[in-house]
Amino acid sequence: MELKLIVIDVDGTMTDAGVYYDESGNELKKFCTKDAAGFFAAHSVGIKIMVLTGRECAATTRRMTEMKVEYLYQNVKNKAEFLQTFMSQHKLKKVEVGYIGDDLNDLPPMMLA
Repeated sequence: MELKLIVIDVDGTMTDAGVYYDESGNELKKFCTKDAAGFFAAHSVGIKIMVLTGRECAATTRRMTEMKVEYLYQNVKNKAEFLQTFMSQHKLKKVEVGYIGDDLNDLPPMMLA
């Protein structure tokens, strides 16, 4: 089977795991610019990307728009349930999905990939 979808967490996976706030209370994130090469390489061979995160942040929306992410889901509290439903709706098999995460809440959805 061929990989069709990569699911990626944000905080600690595409960032340095820090959460920064400016003087106005806006949440800021430090994204690694080198991730773009992987995103564009995946796109060039037809692999779609889903960003699945438990937090919501305008900086994430902006960066993922720049990276041309097909699916962006923020503020998802139960990632495994969400991903299972998504995979069912899109008729994706376990072997067609890759998952990149860095924390305990990523283990259950990672087991689906």
